[in-house]
Amino acid sequence: MAVKPNTIRMDFEDNGILALVTGEHNQNLAQIEAALDVTLDSFGNSITVSGAAAMTKKAQRALEDMYRRLSSEEDSAAGKALVSDVLRWVEADEKGPANGDSFDTWKKKIIAKTPGQKEYCRLLRGREVVFGLGPAGTGKTYMAVAKAVESLKKGGRAGRAVPTGGGSWRKAWFPAGGYEGKGRPLSAAAL
Repeated sequence: MAVKPNTIRMDFEDNGILALVTGEHNQNLAQIEAALDVTLDSFGNSITVSGAAAMTKKAQRALEDMYRRLSSEEDSAAGKALVSDVLRWVEADEKGPANGDSFDTWKKKIIAKTPGQKEYCRLLRGREVVFGLGPAGTGKTYMAVAKAVESLKKGGRAGRAVPTGGGSWRKAWFPAGGYEGKGRPLSAAAL
């Protein structure tokens, strides 16, 4: 049985934000088309979504989420990573990050991407002392520094994020050139 095609027309108020949604040369629309097997046609301040009913609804939600998030973002550079984030949320049938799942820094919004990072964010927000244990490269120090920067941005105090190598930072091995090498790039990126 053939799937009945569905068409949805979406109109947007702000052409400047719509340009960020579509991307340079409509590259963001092409990425959504490929991921969801739909056709997206943009003209003026509207986008027409065509395809299978379920996929057009997902594409509509993805475009609405991108537009809403870019409307509220202070920094429009967040658009590049936002396409893949929105597609992941739509595929997983999630609404995107809740308030406790991200940190606002001066440069960008740091969003928890895994269930472990989401739980870590909630703990960083709700507890005075948090120990982050886990394998290298999972974002423990990155999220802790992002939380500290967010606190400073809001005029509060920042705690101390100290990576350790299993008991003492003096015994730890940090691939980026020691403790100073690990901490400085993170704080520089977040500030």
